[in-house]
Amino acid sequence: MTIKPTDRDLPVDYSKIEDNLYLGNIMAAYDKEMLRKNGIKRVLTVRDVGIDESGRLPDVEYLQICLTDNLQDDLLTHFAVAHQFIDDGLRQGQPVYVHCRLGQSRSVTIVVGYIMRRDKLDYNEALRRVKAKRPKARPNNSFEFQLKLFKEMNYGLDPMNVQFRQYLLTRLTYVLKKKIINKTTDPDMTIVDKFFEILGDSGNVDGTATVGGGGAITDGQTATADSGQTAAVNGGGGGNSGQTTTQVSVTAGGGPQTTASKTSAGKTTTVVSAASNQIAVGKGSSSSTNSSSSAGQTTLGNEYKCRKCQKVLFNEIQVVRDFINASESRYKCDHIFTEPIKWMPLADIVYQQPSGDLKCPQCSAKCGQFDWCNNQCQCILHQKIKQLCVFKFFAKELNFLK
Repeated sequence: MTIKPTDRDLPVDYSKIEDNLYLGNIMAAYDKEMLRKNGIKRVLTVRDVGIDESGRLPDVEYLQICLTDNLQDDLLTHFAVAHQFIDDGLRQGQPVYVHCRLGQSRSVTIVVGYIMRRDKLDYNEALRRVKAKRPKARPNNSFEFQLKLFKEMNYGLDPMNVQFRQYLLTRLTYVLKKKIINKTTDPDMTIVDKFFEILGDSGNVDGTATVGGGGAITDGQTATADSGQTAAVNGGGGGNSGQTTTQVSVTAGGGPQTTASKTSAGKTTTVVSAASNQIAVGKGSSSSTNSSSSAGQTTLGNEYKCRKCQKVLFNEIQVVRDFINASESRYKCDHIFTEPIKWMPLADIVYQQPSGDLKCPQCSAKCGQFDWCNNQCQCILHQKIKQLCVFKFFAKELNFLK
């Protein structure tokens, strides 16, 4: 079997968190005796390297969420797929083993989030439960923030929550700047598409948004699962030929939807798409700045229009503000910063021109500019957001309610 050299010296280390739910390290996931002794039927791997085929049991279902343990990684938008995988197993009486490399941060984050959502707990109480069984449990600072935001959004993804939007923008910035620095020229807009997919209609400027959303912002990474076989990781191919493949999509407010393509052999490979991990949206959270309008819709706030032609360019929900310095009313700035908006030529911006002018899509009047490689504003009001991939509009070129 293929195991990283740095993993080989680790002991088999795992803990029983509650009935049928186990949490531990990579070597326990490779310990077939441990899996058989505890009756494990599902293994959830949360790391950049999955369990290779030779290390798997044929009657165990494996799921991998592919990411590392650093402060830029996003687990929040993967919660739905991971929690669905755990839920499905526990409802059927199937013991589940969740692991990363050490069983301290990534896998702990998944289990803590699962307990938070299931039992409607805050972060501290759910972590206390896990640490009572596994004292070394310690999510990194970024994962702790994601778990607290998860609770604030009513254990879901709320596209109208301004902190969630800024969290997504921070992750988008990390990925896009890597592409710019590495001078990637292939027009792969997956990352931007996922940004808008998660935000749903709130990425538009028509005044209302249908509440929904899901997906994960990754470098083309996916969550994959299969039954005792090698499945697609990082957007690669499927499992071995001659198997049944089932695509799972977790939808907002409902159970999974599946489609299957039947082939000749008897084994089943389940592929869980990270781009479809939609979960129930939590409305009414404390950072949500917009109130509901008609059923299923939410207003996007104040409209910002081109002064020349009155074309709506963006709405208040798309304005990016510095939470820390926003109360400094004695300071004024002539600039308004926004997230990426669908009418912008984002493919050209990302791969060809990371700086330039912003022009109205209707009359072509210059209304702003952007420069993702340098600071875009020196004022105190925008100190915390100036490094993000945001767009700078000139207030004097806009009509809006002040």
